Amino acid sequence: MNCSNCGASMPNGAMFCTNCGADMARSGPVQQPRVPRPGSGSGTPCPSCGSTVPEGYGFCPNCGSQVGGMRSTVPSSICWSCSASVPGDMRFCPSCGADQDDIPTRGRGRAVPARSSGGGNGALIALICVLVAIIASLSIAFATGALDGLFRPGDDEDDQQAAEPTPTVAVADPQEQAAAPETQQTPDLSADYMFPDSSYRALTTADLSGLTHQQLGIARNEIFARHGYIFAESGYRAYFTSKSWYVGTTKNPVLSTLETQNVELIRSYEISHFGDVYHWY
Repeated sequence: MNCSNCGASMPNGAMFCTNCGADMARSGPVQQPRVPRPGSGSGTPCPSCGSTVPEGYGFCPNCGSQVGGMRSTVPSSICWSCSASVPGDMRFCPSCGADQDDIPTRGRGRAVPARSSGGGNGALIALICVLVAIIASLSIAFATGALDGLFRPGDDEDDQQAAEPTPTVAVADPQEQAAAPETQQTPDLSADYMFPDSSYRALTTADLSGLTHQQLGIARNEIFARHGYIFAESGYRAYFTSKSWYVGTTKNPVLSTLETQNVELIRSYEISHFGDVYHWY
């Protein structure tokens, strides 16, 4: 019989063409017959299946392996068509007869999956972009003060007991300051003050002479109490809460320039005579 692929003469019972390795079970047009290769009854054993291959045959008629040692040093591979194991010295797959030297790029057989190019680089670039965006957002938040509330300590009263109130000075017009003593109402002198007029009269060291350390502390803090300062120190808070004129409304009182001067005068007098301002816990 003749090979349907190359037309070569084939021995009876051959499953693959001994000239081109084609599968004899497949049907197809018969090409012009070729003169069979010379042979004799003797032959060489097939390196793959062990059957005798007649002299002059390039491929084993039983398994389709190439004979002659041309691929003997080639390691085993996987058939591109059926995924069967193909010995290294075989050109044609012993399972499906596919030519291992003619891997198709499309059409028949299994497509060889293409490796993704740049996929890893793309993921890395995306990660870097995300990190840059996060850093930029945090920088803008810090610059605008949006995160100040997360890092500033709370207004816990126990943490502020030792802190003195920081007065905010209201800068008034010089003409208004000159007219203030005339237009400002005189406070009720019957109220319980250390210095009822310390909000509109400049105190002197003579006014402070003879007062105890505690009395000086009360005189200094009653200036803040008039503006509704909420005291952190329990002693001052209890003392001024007992006064009918005191109403605690703020932790940031606004003092006039004269009031600020009187606070500093009393503070300096306390430090020079007693070593520190009076704390009433």
